Amino acid sequence: MEKEVAFLYAKEGLKPGEELKKLNLSLLFNFLELVENIKYPDQCEDIIKNKITPIFKNMHHLLNLYRPHQTRQVVIALLEQQIERRKTFLKSIETRLERSEKTLLKAKRTIYMANSAANQGTKPGHILPATTPIPVTSPSHISSPPPEPNLLFSPSQDTQTLSPSHSIPSHPEVTGMEISQDYQQN
Repeated sequence: MEKEVAFLYAKEGLKPGEELKKLNLSLLFNFLELVENIKYPDQCEDIIKNKITPIFKNMHHLLNLYRPHQTRQVVIALLEQQIERRKTFLKSIETRLERSEKTLLKAKRTIYMANSAANQGTKPGHILPATTPIPVTSPSHISSPPPEPNLLFSPSQDTQTLSPSHSIPSHPEVTGMEISQDYQQN
């Protein structure tokens, strides 16, 4: 069983970096002493056991004092990488959103042109001049907050009807009568 190693440095006002330098220098001098006495094996064993081994153990202890700092630095680096990955992902989503909006706008223009061509008696492939304004309005129900998730179907009723305690979110152009008539027609 190993005996406890004595500290070779003062614990008050400890600066591990400076103490490591001192211990390293002490280790170098003890190693040189070991090399000088290499021809005397008994003295070499004493130098290794009583001088060099405690220096290494103290250096090891001082290095372990840096572990919490090292752990913090690793966590900081990991969090920074995670933030960068999330920013990249967010940019990817924004790019896809822009492409989707452009595609929807293009589809809306195509539908508008097809409807206006049908109303004007022109061919569906007819291209309107660039000065023709295309009304782009967003429905008011899109900008409003989403309805609360209380639109659950009652298990005892038909799957196409809502339970009386729940309501359908209102749309400015559609009334409840029109919705029920649509269900009856289908």
